[in-house]
Order: sequence, then C-alpha cells, then structure tokens
Amino acid sequence: MVETVITKTKLKSRSTIQSLSRGLTLLEYVVSSDEPVSLGDLAELLGIERSSAHRLMATLLDYGYVIQDSQKRYLPGPAITELACKTAGRVELYDIAGPFLSDLAEQTGETAHLGVYGRGRVILTHCISSRHTLAVTSRVGSSEPLHCTALGKALICDYEREKLKDVLGKQRLKKYTPKTITSLVRLEKECQRICEVGLAVDDEEFRIGIRCLAAPVRDVSRNVVAAIGISGPKDRLDDDTFRQMRELVRTFGIKMSKRLGYIDKRSVQ
Repeated sequence: MVETVITKTKLKSRSTIQSLSRGLTLLEYVVSSDEPVSLGDLAELLGIERSSAHRLMATLLDYGYVIQDSQKRYLPGPAITELACKTAGRVELYDIAGPFLSDLAEQTGETAHLGVYGRGRVILTHCISSRHTLAVTSRVGSSEPLHCTALGKALICDYEREKLKDVLGKQRLKKYTPKTITSLVRLEKECQRICEVGLAVDDEEFRIGIRCLAAPVRDVSRNVVAAIGISGPKDRLDDDTFRQMRELVRTFGIKMSKRLGYIDKRSVQ
C-alpha cells in the first residue's frame, strides 16, 4: 500500500508544489487509515526524514486537520469534518437551487439569481434570465460588491460591526450611485433590519435604473449560506410592483431555507 501511494505522489509532484503534495498525501493516508498512524510510518510513506515529516504534520496539526492520541499517533482532525459538512451542504444547495430560481423567475417575470459569499464579494452561482426583452443580464461566476447589492446584503445580514470591518475594511465603502450606503454604521443598521424582515433591498444602490430584492437562505445550522433574489429595471419594478414582490421573494428564501433543514424558532414557539 505504501509503495502505491509513493508512486502516486511522485506523479503529482511533477506539476505541483512538493511540500503541498507531500502534506496532502500524508493527510490522505491518515484519513484513509483504519487506525492511528505513527510519525515513523508517515516518514516511510514518503521516504523522507522523520524531522521533515514532523514539520509537515505540525502544520496540519496547527490547522486542525489532524489530531494526536496519547501515543502521539495521528488521527483525522475536526477541520476534516467541517470541510466535509460544508462541501456536502454546498452540493445540496446547488442541487436544489434550480427549481426555486425557475419558479421565482416565472412568478415575477424578472431575472432570478442565487449568490454565495466568496472573498469579500457575492459570487453569482445561478441565473435565470427574465422573459422580457429589456432585462438585467448577469453571468454565472461573476462577482458583485456586498454592501450595495440585495444579494450581498442578504449574505452579510448576520454580521456585526467588527465582522463587517474585517470583511469590508474600516474605510468608507465605495460609492457606486448617489444611493449607495458608504457608512459601516448605516450598513450595520441595514443588516439588522434585513435580519428582522428577512429581505434585502437594492433600490438603485449599485446601478442606476436597476432595482433588486433578495432573501437570505439559511441551512440547518441557521447560518446564511446563500441569497436568492430578483433584479429588474425600475421602469417595470415601479413602487407598487416592487412592494408586491417583496413578500414573494422573502417567501422563496424561507422555502429554500426549510429545504436545507432550517427551522425558524419563532414559528414554533
């Protein structure tokens, strides 16, 4: 078994960083082993000195990917489980998103989106275009700012001021239109409002002439894992229509959250 893994590692290392390749190989070995693994076994696995294997494992230990038992042997750590849960949840999210977005686009007549958080931005993962000739167009994989889009604000609605500072910086936020929120204090208040009503609004805050609505999507842990919403031109999403669609979008956020196992404690009290 060890010889097989070593051959696999050498093949990987031709086009990858050697230390990273070695670390991942050791991690894979620990995870796949039916019993705790000693440092000596890991060094032998790669044909390297125990000191080199120790440094690699120390890094994995620091990040929680492995833990040690009383005999200093290695076992899979909590970070492995956490990553697995996140990945499983994301896959489920993507699997169920399509029908919800199709229904939302059909019922509103506007472009429907799903967005997730990524590197301080909202990343569009799904998009169903409006049936109208004049419509908001978006590209899957594109990103938009968090502080002035409905999807973005829905994603960060649970953030308090310090978390907002960490994600968005401490300086004034970039101004895209005269209606853009540029103050962290105002954004924090807006996030609190979104949490209370379950709906985020972008009334020409990112693009002039474009209005958007979005609702946070929560999973079984009650964390916001995505945001679902619509975008359309202000001429079509006039004040009356905009008000009418608020509850519809909010309802879709709740339905999708429940599909992911979310339970609203307020509704069961």
